[in-house]
Amino acid sequence: MATLILTTIGSVLGGPIGAAIGATIGQQVDRRLFAPKARSGPRLSDLSIQTSSYGAAIPKIFGKARVSGSVIWSTDLVETREKVKTGKGQPKQTVYSYAASFAVALSGRPIRSIGRIWADGKLLRGAAGDFKSPVTMRTHLGTPGQAADPLIISAEGASQTPAYRGLAYVVFEDFQLGDFGNRIPSLSFEVAADDAPVSIGAMVETLADGRIAADCPSLLDGIAITGTSLRGVLETLNPTIPLFATSGPSGLTLREAGGDLRNIDATHLGAATGTERRPHIQRERLPDGGLPCSLTLTYSDPSRDYQPGAQRSWRNHSGRLEEQVELPAHVSPTAARTFAERALSSRWLRRDTARISLPWGALDVRAGDRVTCPGLSGIWRVRKRSLEQMTIHCDLELLGPGQAAMLTGDGGRAVSEPDATHGPTVLHLLDIPGLSTGIETAPHLLVAASGPQAGWRRAALSLSLDQGITWAHAGITALPATLGRATSPLGNGPCSIIDHANSVTVQLKNPGDTLTDTDMAGLLAGQNLAALGQELFQFLNAEALADGTWRLSGLLRGRRGTEWATATHIIDEPFTLIESEALLSIPAPVHSGRLDVMAISVGDETPSLAHLNFTNMALLPPSPVRVTTHESPDGSMDVRWIRRSRAGWAWPDQIEAPLAEEIERYRIDILPQPGFPRSVETNESLWTYSAAQRAADMAFGATQLSIAIRQIGTHGLSQAALILLPLS
Repeated sequence: MATLILTTIGSVLGGPIGAAIGATIGQQVDRRLFAPKARSGPRLSDLSIQTSSYGAAIPKIFGKARVSGSVIWSTDLVETREKVKTGKGQPKQTVYSYAASFAVALSGRPIRSIGRIWADGKLLRGAAGDFKSPVTMRTHLGTPGQAADPLIISAEGASQTPAYRGLAYVVFEDFQLGDFGNRIPSLSFEVAADDAPVSIGAMVETLADGRIAADCPSLLDGIAITGTSLRGVLETLNPTIPLFATSGPSGLTLREAGGDLRNIDATHLGAATGTERRPHIQRERLPDGGLPCSLTLTYSDPSRDYQPGAQRSWRNHSGRLEEQVELPAHVSPTAARTFAERALSSRWLRRDTARISLPWGALDVRAGDRVTCPGLSGIWRVRKRSLEQMTIHCDLELLGPGQAAMLTGDGGRAVSEPDATHGPTVLHLLDIPGLSTGIETAPHLLVAASGPQAGWRRAALSLSLDQGITWAHAGITALPATLGRATSPLGNGPCSIIDHANSVTVQLKNPGDTLTDTDMAGLLAGQNLAALGQELFQFLNAEALADGTWRLSGLLRGRRGTEWATATHIIDEPFTLIESEALLSIPAPVHSGRLDVMAISVGDETPSLAHLNFTNMALLPPSPVRVTTHESPDGSMDVRWIRRSRAGWAWPDQIEAPLAEEIERYRIDILPQPGFPRSVETNESLWTYSAAQRAADMAFGATQLSIAIRQIGTHGLSQAALILLPLS
């Protein structure tokens, strides 16, 4: 400011010479008035720790940067108590969870958007804007007309809630703290303020409110400015990117290169007061040992989640001096490598310095100008100009042919948090025979869930017994399951041998899921068990086709008593790979009827819904098998069968499967064709079709008899074993 004032006064009083004298004096005044404090510029470590103290600097963001911000408002912790079971036969335990609402200031100037967010170093929000955990967050961009946050208003009152106009901040509502040790985690945010990259010149002119012109084309991906001194900010950049300031009647201009080129008159060299003589040129050259043989530049690398990076430039000479420079900005490895090379080159070029003395007539030569001088080869820059006893002393430094060419830099392998999109939830509901070796005693529904994208993890479930009128919490889904749909119907096939005639093609919901082959030993061990519609089957071969499509062949059909479903397949029926860790068992308070399940996860814009006509298959006995008939000489016919058990799949003693029901009973449904249907019950695996019954049915014109045999279990009837008897 003094420079501008004294330049103007000098111009009025003494013309161009007076203006130059005023500018020189004004520069000295400005240096004293606006000298920065010991630490006023940004550092790489400034933005890595989240603060909540009064007086903490709020950065001004240019381009795209990662900042932690400052907590500017928060509520007390909200405690929630819930009783949960700790194990079978164990008493319930009270579990406490905590949540908090708080606001975090991010930038002291308006921003455009917020990208990724990290909590304690783990990715909380992805680049696509998807949260990895349930979070409610509102963003205030710092616009001049932004309104106060409604949550803060509700807590503090409208009269006590500022709108924080010009300040960009976010508000988290009921942030769950259980995953972070019941404390507010250290959050960091990827914030975009202007289009990246941003030039140093544009940043300087914005911070100076247009009072400084800047010709500084070097680009930064982003930078967060802390402190109040513009000079302090520039001093942190200057070791990496040399900057030069010149003053004139129109104000201050900041440059990286270029500037006016002036030719020094040879008659002006060696000027002095009175009869004193000075050397025309005083020249110095630093020895190699006084210059760095290498320069290491540290920076923040956006391609590696803004982790610190380092690029090194070096010279082949015998010196041992090594220099380390910190660039408090976000740049690519290639830009950092180029900056390091340019910085080292400038140090070697500036080893050549000179000092010349000029008379008053050369007052138009200003600090920052480029000059040519008789007796000095090349182009030199006026690094400093001083006034002493009516003589102008100029300190010069040699300039090179230009900036170093762009070099390729390698930032190394990034160790980043996976940023897979969560995506919507896919639900499959299973009502299948029991999968365990024990005897099921209570009805339950199996839920398998996954998502079409790799980031899906879990979803909260609710259960409805009245077709969606009311809902009850049903827990959290198990691990992601392998789910799909049949692209063609599976044909009917045998259940007693491997079905090599049929195969099925399924399209998996998540293209990243895979299926694997097995062998006969694997089949006997229960591997590759899957549900397709209502049939359970196993497969030997899994052939990958394209786009997540698989052909399954070598099928062992009708597993766990589902042979009745082998002829029921249609196109697009659900496919579920049966894996115990991917199935959630939900107790069903009914033995049969419609059940609706709703899932909601962080990737679901709307809840995912699925329903099932629940028949309680896990509690029902399997159907009888090996139905045979034996006709007696008197015309009667014995119908026999073999009982199976829902607790006897392994058949450990190879004698007889356990009953697993309260009593042994069967219902036989007889349907003469034509004729009247009837039913009988028996307590043994034998029913006799008497000669009299046979004669009566034939008297009514029946030509064949359809018989359906079902075991009567404790909780319901099994599927039917069918046999068709001709009558003659």
